[in-house]
Amino acid sequence: MPGFPRALFSETEIKATTWYSRKLGVPNVPTIEQVKNHSERIDNIAGITTHTVDGKMGNTYAWNDWREILGHEWCNPLVRKHIKTYAEDTGGLFMDGAWHGEKWRFHADPNLAAPMARGSDGKDYFVEELAMANTWEESPRHAYALVQAR
Repeated sequence: MPGFPRALFSETEIKATTWYSRKLGVPNVPTIEQVKNHSERIDNIAGITTHTVDGKMGNTYAWNDWREILGHEWCNPLVRKHIKTYAEDTGGLFMDGAWHGEKWRFHADPNLAAPMARGSDGKDYFVEELAMANTWEESPRHAYALVQAR
């Protein structure tokens, strides 16, 4: 069922689940048609568009727009807190995530990588926006910023 991306059930599995629920005496078990309609409503509100392309050899390929997927991930508070938006310098100790690395820190367009940082005071600071730092200390596992004088 496409409306439930983290809990994919086939129609056969839904039939088995509803049958078993009824046997256990669960009240108000939805019909398969109700589950499908609910799934369609969720898909219309929060689903992503799947695009198809026919290849020259007659194969059909399907793809989803990663911008839509990322938009949904950012809107989901359960997922958003796990998204790393800033590069992290581990001092060469380890490298186990996409956010670790010199290329991302120094060569990615900052307007695309992470256009805003929120300070501990709740203020938002944007890339290429003038700001004045009172103190500037670096330590492991804290946010880093590249400062460029013009």
